[in-house]
Amino acid sequence: MTERRLSICMVTTFFPPTSFGGDGMHVYRLSNELARRGHEVTVVHSPDAYRLFASEPAAGDFPTEPGVTVRPLSSRAGRVAPMAPYLTGRPTLTAGALRKVLREGFDVVHFHNVSLVGGPGVLRYGDGVRLY
Repeated sequence: MTERRLSICMVTTFFPPTSFGGDGMHVYRLSNELARRGHEVTVVHSPDAYRLFASEPAAGDFPTEPGVTVRPLSSRAGRVAPMAPYLTGRPTLTAGALRKVLREGFDVVHFHNVSLVGGPGVLRYGDGVRLY
């Protein structure tokens, strides 16, 4: 039996090196493992959210496997941008960029800690995606 290769999008607030551990490392490891197994993975995250809380610049070397594409969401509002989803519960200042990425036609969209990248409202952006 041949395994079907999937196009997967990970939507998350944090991704190394702009993360504090936990959820960011989970998405990092999961994305790399999926790519090692032949899947194409796009990670969408918010470096602005990291800068909102970080006292120092992001550091560390976090190489990704071939097949992993990292797409940071940034706004001219900078550190203020992640506060809008937190307060409104939906994507705001980066909504257009997020929609543009998700229109690329992924087989699976996997939402992780989305509190500062779009809040609960971002879950609707995955409507119409086929899940296997």
